[in-house]
Amino acid sequence: MANPSLNRPSLHSTSSTSPECISAQDLADQLGSRGVTVIDVREPMEYASGHIAGSLNVPLARRHLVAPAWILLSWFVGAGLVFAGVSGFCGMARLLAPMPWNRLNR
Repeated sequence: MANPSLNRPSLHSTSSTSPECISAQDLADQLGSRGVTVIDVREPMEYASGHIAGSLNVPLARRHLVAPAWILLSWFVGAGLVFAGVSGFCGMARLLAPMPWNRLNR
């Protein structure tokens, strides 16, 4: 009879570029020994409806791409564009005009 563990991928693979598939029992063993942390990226309401015991809830919408600094930066740039349209003065153009890539080579 063949050894069933030979057909399953190992948790300790040397390749870090591809995800691994493990059985539910292997995951439970790793969670029990604190060898792995499961991060659930669903919204809190979805997480509350059912999740893996011991998993951490880190919603994507709140933690990764929408940082407050990016929102403030977009407001600042937008306000600058409105000011440039109303006044005819564009501070960003004044800053970028003397840059080397904006000079004519003669």
